[in-house]
Amino acid sequence: METPQAQSGRLLSTPLRFFFQELDFLLQLQEEKIRAIQEKLELAEQKLAQYAKLPDMEEELKLRMEALSQVRAQVRYKPLLCRSAPLGPLDRLSLDRLSLVRSLACARAPLLC
Repeated sequence: METPQAQSGRLLSTPLRFFFQELDFLLQLQEEKIRAIQEKLELAEQKLAQYAKLPDMEEELKLRMEALSQVRAQVRYKPLLCRSAPLGPLDRLSLDRLSLVRSLACARAPLLC
């Protein structure tokens, strides 16, 4: 049989044990919340870094589009200006094929047309 002191010690330790288990549980919950907030913060920092690069990317895109339009203008108008003879049937066939290829390319990438 247990002595009254041991019995009272066991009775006191049971509520303390539950109290500390609850504290451990609450601590784990707080740690999980902190981890989730840290992950959100990391994602936000990554997005911020991407947004910070946008003006540079926009400027580069502008330069590329300008170069592309210059090349496109040269390709479109140069052959027509250099031609002195009228178009023959083979030339017309080539132009038809080119216009077909161009229309297919425009359908796939409308920004380039």
